[in-house]
Amino acid sequence: AGGAGGAVGGAGDELAGGLAPSPWARLKAAVTGKGPPVPLMSRTSFTTDPKLAKAHVPDPLRDSLVLEQGLTPAQLAKRHRESVQATVNKAAEEAAAEAPKGVITLAFTDIQGSTRLWEHFGEMRMKALLDVHNVIMRKCLRRHRGYEVKTEGDAFMISFQHAAQGLGFAMDVQARLHEARWPDFLLGSQEVADLAGTSADGAWRGLRVRIGLHTGACLSDLDPTTKRIDYFGHSVNLSARVESQAEGGEVVCSQHTYDSVMWDRDIAQMAAMGAEARPPAGAQAAGAAAAAVEGAA
Repeated sequence: AGGAGGAVGGAGDELAGGLAPSPWARLKAAVTGKGPPVPLMSRTSFTTDPKLAKAHVPDPLRDSLVLEQGLTPAQLAKRHRESVQATVNKAAEEAAAEAPKGVITLAFTDIQGSTRLWEHFGEMRMKALLDVHNVIMRKCLRRHRGYEVKTEGDAFMISFQHAAQGLGFAMDVQARLHEARWPDFLLGSQEVADLAGTSADGAWRGLRVRIGLHTGACLSDLDPTTKRIDYFGHSVNLSARVESQAEGGEVVCSQHTYDSVMWDRDIAQMAAMGAEARPPAGAQAAGAAAAAVEGAA
């Protein structure tokens, strides 16, 4: 109590001595009633009454803005909203710039039997498993230049500019899930051995994720909630249907994705030989669809 009194007394002496007080000193002087009243912000009001000001909850940065710049609470709130909106707009612009466009490859993923796993392991343990899964997914998508469109529960939707990137991502994920340091309660669980854990032959280990890939032209737009680019159209629906055909630990791709991967490989080989390559029928159809989408936009 003595220290607090001394601090307040010091603020009063500073005012009495004719020195230019700091915002914090002026604030203390006003709360104690020593010195001229100055506008103070409380949680619910803006007051010059020292008695009411005793309910004030100090915030040095906010109060220095109020005292030094003469801002009202409404002006301070407006400045804060504008700052937040500018940050959001910048993030949205960056997201739009890095998102794949035109003919893209979409990857849909989810954990096999996740509902039953949540019920069996409980929230704490399953959340720990999900954290390992999410770290692997995000490391792999960055490594293969993927764009995280959105997540829902344990499911990811990711886009790639090139089919080979999407396929590389999918294979990388499966390898790293198999090699991950999963806890013993997962690896040794017999009750859910058909969904997760370690199989007798060692082919399956850890969580089992199914991944589906499809390549095609998509409409895209900025999601107002996530501030990320989202995709729409027939190709999105096909990608989800391809993923539904996979079992945990499998990668399934459409014919368009397969053709695009082979096309990229053939281009590289023919370029090395100095020959001219022609795209397969699937790639030609996808290119025509992309042109139609861009024309409609």
